[in-house]
Amino acid sequence: MLVALPIFLVTLNVRVLFNAPVVYNTGFERNRIAENTRLPRQEIERIGNEIREYLGNEQEYMTIFLYARPIFTAREIEHMRDVKALLGLVYTVMYVTGAAVALYAAWGFRREGFRFLRRTSMAGAVGGVGLVATGIVLALGFPVFFTLFHQISFSNDYWILNPTEHFLVVLFPYRFWLEATILLAVLTVAQTAAIWGVSRYLHRCFVEEKAKAESSSA
Repeated sequence: MLVALPIFLVTLNVRVLFNAPVVYNTGFERNRIAENTRLPRQEIERIGNEIREYLGNEQEYMTIFLYARPIFTAREIEHMRDVKALLGLVYTVMYVTGAAVALYAAWGFRREGFRFLRRTSMAGAVGGVGLVATGIVLALGFPVFFTLFHQISFSNDYWILNPTEHFLVVLFPYRFWLEATILLAVLTVAQTAAIWGVSRYLHRCFVEEKAKAESSSA
């Protein structure tokens, strides 16, 4: 639980953020993409929606047009193919860790009841806080982390793009990914705290009910 729960929450939140239109549109607005590219906001949002749809469908290569012309180069398309494969791996980890957490929680709860729930959720909370603390440290050195992440995650250099030639890095600049990473950390912390808080409350209710039952039977 110490490892599986925080990994499950992080991978779950990655999936949520990559599939949330509000994340794309807010990022475009905060980074003034429409103004910088001199394109209508509706077109920018449409392109973002098509990218989001591509990442969730079975299409191997991304085909997106602007004014009847392809907007992304072959290099960008290959990189997005790699991104899609990486997300598939992340989602697989999410399913595996989610199943592990559910099965372990069901087994432990059957044996120990709410005491197990509180103990394991505390362990998960500690793991989550540790993971987020690591994320904060990485965020402080985000340029280095961002480059290192790409070097580890991809076996080629298609991720090295030039904003003067490739629209993908104009659409998703450095600040977009920094803020998305911070949002990921905030969501994970909030979820971890909520799980721990609810588990602690349920355990306390259980202890109080047990004490009442014992006192009334005495």
